[in-house]
This record gives sequence, C-alpha cells and structure tokens, in this order.
Amino acid sequence: MRKIIIAPYAFHKGLISFLQKNDPFYDAKLITKEDVLASYFGKLSHDAIAELLAKEELDINRIKEISKYIPFAVHDSDNLKIHSLYLYNKDLKEKGFVKENEYFPYLIKDKEVVIIGYSKDDFELTNILNNLKVEYTFDYEHGMSKVHEVTKYKNMLLESLDLLNSIAREIHNGEKPNDIYIYTNNSDLISYLKQFHNSFNVPINFNDSIQFSLTELGKDLLQFIDGCDSIEQLIEYVNESTNNPYKADLLKLINDNAYEFLNLEKQRELLKSSLESFTIKSEKYDNAVRIISRPIYVENSIIFVPGFVQGAFPNVYKDNEYISDNEKRILGLNTSDISTKISYWDNMEFFDSNNKFFFSYSLEHLSNSYSISPIAIFNNYKILNNKCPNLIFSDEYRVYLQTISIDLFNVFKEKTSEYKAFKDFEIDYKNYDNSYTYVKHFTDKDKLKHSYTSIGEFYECPFKYYLDYVLHVNKDDYGLAATIGTICHDVFQHMFDDKFDFDSYFENSKNSHDLNALEVLIIDALKDQVKKAVEVFLLHKNNYMTESYVLPETNAKVDLNENTKLIGRIDAAYIVNKEYAVIIDYKSGNDKVDIKNIDYGVSLQLPIYAYLSRNDKRFSDFKIGGLYLQKFIEKSYSYEIKDDAFFKSVLKLDGLSNKEIDFLNKFDFSFRDNGKSQFINGVSLKKDGSLYSNSKLLTESELNELANKAEQLVKDADRRIRDNNFDIFPLKIKNSKDACQYCKNKDICYVRSKQFNTIETKENE
Repeated sequence: MRKIIIAPYAFHKGLISFLQKNDPFYDAKLITKEDVLASYFGKLSHDAIAELLAKEELDINRIKEISKYIPFAVHDSDNLKIHSLYLYNKDLKEKGFVKENEYFPYLIKDKEVVIIGYSKDDFELTNILNNLKVEYTFDYEHGMSKVHEVTKYKNMLLESLDLLNSIAREIHNGEKPNDIYIYTNNSDLISYLKQFHNSFNVPINFNDSIQFSLTELGKDLLQFIDGCDSIEQLIEYVNESTNNPYKADLLKLINDNAYEFLNLEKQRELLKSSLESFTIKSEKYDNAVRIISRPIYVENSIIFVPGFVQGAFPNVYKDNEYISDNEKRILGLNTSDISTKISYWDNMEFFDSNNKFFFSYSLEHLSNSYSISPIAIFNNYKILNNKCPNLIFSDEYRVYLQTISIDLFNVFKEKTSEYKAFKDFEIDYKNYDNSYTYVKHFTDKDKLKHSYTSIGEFYECPFKYYLDYVLHVNKDDYGLAATIGTICHDVFQHMFDDKFDFDSYFENSKNSHDLNALEVLIIDALKDQVKKAVEVFLLHKNNYMTESYVLPETNAKVDLNENTKLIGRIDAAYIVNKEYAVIIDYKSGNDKVDIKNIDYGVSLQLPIYAYLSRNDKRFSDFKIGGLYLQKFIEKSYSYEIKDDAFFKSVLKLDGLSNKEIDFLNKFDFSFRDNGKSQFINGVSLKKDGSLYSNSKLLTESELNELANKAEQLVKDADRRIRDNNFDIFPLKIKNSKDACQYCKNKDICYVRSKQFNTIETKENE
C-alpha cells in the first residue's frame, strides 16, 4: 500500500533523498498542504479571475484580496464578507470555474498518511483529514534537546560581514557551498549580502527574479497597454518588437488573458496584473550557498540563521488582513495567533534537526532597535558577544574592523585587539571636527515648557537635549514597552472607581491597541502581575491607610517666570488625613531612587515632584509626606515572598519619605502596628522606638531643601538652554552614570574622550 506524505514543497527534494538512502525502491506519494486544500475545497481557475473581474463591484485589487478565501466559503453566514464570498463561490462553481478533485477522498482513503513539517496546531490541515476520517501521524517532531549559541552584534552591517566571513571560512575548510544555507527573510540583510559576497569569494544564489514590468521593455509594454485600442493591436505591437527575447512568452500571456466578455478597460487591468507576476530569472551558480525563507528537510548541512530577532523568529502574524481572525474562524482557517504558534514550532523542529547551526542577531540597524528572538529566551540559548575572527577573507571587512578600532582609540583611547592586529595596515582614515556649532535658536522671550525628563536629559548631555528637543531627531517610543505602560496606567487610573472591574478595564484597554499575536501573548502573560499589583494598591488604600483621597493622572504646573513653565504628569497623588501630600509614579521598568548626585542633575524626578507639590496650588497647603516610585512588573523570577511579608517586595513603594512618625503611622498602618512597613521600602523602627536611619528618610526641612535644589537646577538649565549652550558634554560618574550608555545619537555625535563631563565624587575616588 503506497504511503502518502504531506510535507511543504521545500521539504520534498530532501525527503526523497533521505527516504531512498536506505531503500532505493521506497514508494511514497509526496503532496503539500496546499494540494490537500485545493483537492478538498477546490481551486479557482484562471478563468474564474476573469469572471470575477466582469462584475461591476470588483476591481483587480479587490479580487487579489478575496480570491484565496472564496473556495473556503462553502456555507452561508450572517457576516457580510462571508456572505459575499459564499455567493461568489456558488456562482463560480455553477459556471465550472472552481476546479475540484472529487476523487481525492478515495485516493487518500485507507492509506498510511504521514505529516512532516506541519504543526499539530495547523487547524486547516487537520480539520480536513478529520472530516475525511483519515488516520494520520506526525513525524519529525521537536524534541527540545538542542541548546544553540547566538552571537550578538552591534549593527546589521557588522553581522552581515561576519556572516560572509564565517561562510568563507567553512568553504576554506572544505565544505561545499551547496551544503550551506542562509535562513532569512530580512531584505536589508540580503541587500548587504548582495553588496559584499563577491569580496569574500562566496557564491550565493539569491532567490529574487527580475520583474519584467520594471525593465525598459516592460515599461514600454505597460505604456502601450494603457493607450492601445484593442487586444489585436497589442498582439501586433509585441510581434513587431524584434529585439524582445520574451516575445513568445508575452504572446501566450496576452492570449491567456484575452476574454471577449470583458470590456477593454477590464482587459487592461487583467493584463497589467498578469504582467506583474511575469519574471525573468537571474543567472545561478552551479555550486553555491542557498538562501531559504522557511525550514527545509536537510541533514548534515550548515545553516546560518542571521537576524534572529523578535518578530522574525517566529514570524508574527497580525489580525490586519481583509478577512479578520473572527471571519477566518467561520471559514475554518488558521487565525493570526495560530499561524504565529505554527511558525514557532516549525522553527523549533528545524533547529532541532541534524544540522550545524550558526545563529546571530544585531542590536540595531539604522534607527531601528532589535531584541533577540523569544525562541532563544524560552529555550535558554547561550548569547555570545562577537569577536574579531582569526582569519579575514575580505579586505573590505578588514578595513571596516580597522576603522572601528581606530575610532575607539581616537574617541575613548581604547586599544582593542583589532587595533593592535591591524596597526601595520594603512587605510585612508578621515578625521573631522564633531563639535557643536553655535546656533541661536532660543531667546529670553521664547515660551518654553520643561519637564523632569527634558531637564534631566539636558544635564545628561546638552547636545542630546539639542537633538531631541530642538531638532526632534528621535521620535517618541511607541513600542511594546510603551504600550504595556499605557495599558497599565489606564487600569491604575480607574482602580479607585466605585464599580471598578479589573478584567474589563484591562481587556478594553488592551483591545484599543493594534497588537500582533506575540504582543497579545506577552501582555496576557503579564496580566496576573498587574492584577496582583492592583490588589496590593487597593489593600494599602482601603485597609492600611487613614482617611485619604486620590487624584489619579494629575497635571501639575509651576510658572518659573512669565515665559517658562515647569510641568509634570503625576500618576497618583494621595492626600492623607488632609495633612500630607504623597506623590506616586508608576514604573514598569527598573528605575532606582538615588539622590546623592542631584547636584549634577541626576535622578531629578522625585526632587522636581517635591518642587511641583510645594508650589502647585492643589498640593501647596499640605506637607510633603512622600515621593515614591511604584513598580508593578517583576524583572526577575528570583523574587520571593518572605514568611513575614504580605506580598513580593518588588511591589513596595520605593522613594523618599517624611520621617515624621505621625505621617508614617497615618500612611501605613502596618508600620503603626508592627514598627515595620509592609508597603514602603526601608521603613522600620529599632527596639528603642526610633527609626532606622537611611538616605530615603528625610525631615520636612530636608524635603523642602530638596525642592529648592530642584528649583535651582531647573532655572540654571533654563538659562543655559536660552543661551543655546548645547555642546557635546555627556555626564560620566564612575560606577553610577554614563550618559552615552543607552544614547540613541551615537551615530551623530561621535563623542571624544576629552569631551566627557567626568565627575569624581568622594565615594568614587
């Protein structure tokens, strides 16, 4: 009995070789999932596209959107899109334009069916086989046995060059180019490979073909189609083009798309659409490295996996197609989250195969930043920093590495191993002046608004302030971290409402954002942490605090002078017993409270909140009770709940407290009852009844002095900003602060070692 193997087409060649290795007469029929779908549901013929185009309500672009879904609309539905697809399907079937294989159930019946390279989560495939009552098994399943290494690079250019150098090394060591693969869909990375592979003498067969419509001949043909009066005139034009080597193929394409029932305008649409898929294959090497865009079935080969980043591995699908996820469920198709899950397990099976893998990723490319693939995180892959190779197979690569090493020496006086290794090679290294050129942008009469963020950034580096707040070089971060923060802040803003329901607020806020399947998975994984945080916040407010009221999401503002305002967004302000104002800022990050270097403009958020609360009319009548950061997401699973604790310590308030016992007793009953706070970090009593002293417990006068210090720092920064003092002058405090560490402007300023504002405090000396 002949076996039937269902596998992706990319697997077929490798599978046949593998299966016939031990049995030259191995008898099996290989088909794809697409074959199964087309046989079961039917497939639109080319005539069907023309038939749809004849309908007044459809143009070629809409037909491209819906044609792949029409065969699946076998049942009517109240959903308008599904209903219209069903009517199109019914009409096309009646006219014989949907090709079905009515013998397929008999061909597959009672056969041994093995599925290779498709996931058990693939509902589209398994649903058909179950409906046909076919018994099947999955083979080539992921065993989660291999832990790979991933090399980390600073940028994609360096990653691409090192990738080519590594391939050249493998070929130099005797590997055949045909046994080497590059697994990537990244167009930027492929562009670098095209640009540099010849300098490494690495033959690569790229998958791209030349689109005929983009050639000069193609452009001329498209222009003639727009102006011709008939298909016959178009055929005559192609016949007369003596220098067109694709004449026969083009004439066949025109004849295949000539439908008399379509008017000329519709025929033009169809012809131009068909021409878009008419490609000219580029020349290929006989023995070359191959680029693959999805897993294949090979063994004992070398697979390079560059660009191993979140979003690409696994491929993350979004619910943004013409047919939504809800409508796909009606049609019995895989939704975006299932497709993402399938991509994950497809990759895991491939990475567990009997091949030699080299993984890599870069932290940035142009203005984009990247994170390593979650596959590496979930499976404990080992992350390595890239090293200078022992053998370099390209002068271009050597010059690039040598230039970087000279930059590091000129800027930071750092003599790297590359600097020493390449010192005898001469290159044309260009020096330039990177200093800020004075520009008179602000005057004393300009209306300016400052915040703790902008003032803190100015003290970190005036040039950074100039780039962000004058030239607006960097856009705001609207990535996943910012989205998580927004969702949580939405929930926190309403948690004190009378009819607050956590699940409803959380889901409504999450659904208001355009999220892909992986982002939804991550946010849902954090939901329990956020819910626990809300429970702790409400426990404190309702059971462990004297009578108080909360001002959520409050804007505070102080006029420094007639042209300058200091503004701040306060996440929550507690007014405790009508005596004390407590300012709280929610943080999803790992921010730390440390005011020892405030004189240098470091950690200004809480001092500026002290100044705002002392001067804003809503808070100025109250004493400053506390200024806190409230974290709500754990950064490590190592946090544990101690025996005498209410909850994990990460949820405690971290900040500056008024050391008046009266305030602490009223703000936190757990302190009043036990002499140790369950809700505030570092607040507890000694046996003699006095407070344990630490830098985060301040007297009222010290809190006011802190507010005065913040005021002076803001005014000094405002004066320097109005004087247009934006020199490259990044702050550097040993073991404490390095303004350049996470700066996004490194490719603009190229700071020199002599330009650092280096502070040597007594503690650091």
